[in-house]
Amino acid sequence: MNPDHLVTALWASAGWVAFAVAGHFVVFHLFQVKRRARALVCLWGLALMGYLWTGLVLEVDRWRIVYGGV
Repeated sequence: MNPDHLVTALWASAGWVAFAVAGHFVVFHLFQVKRRARALVCLWGLALMGYLWTGLVLEVDRWRIVYGGV
């Protein structure tokens, strides 16, 4: 196990959280959203899928991917 994988997973996680927060501001400030809860769940779900994809592409250990996702 390489401790650098944990750092990579945490940075990828932080990046995708920043994406979700920025997406939240963009969606809610530029569009009129009637189902806000659904929009939030979709944004965070998209960020989680992006994070999982990033972890797999960077070949991060599966446990480290879970740590970053939490």
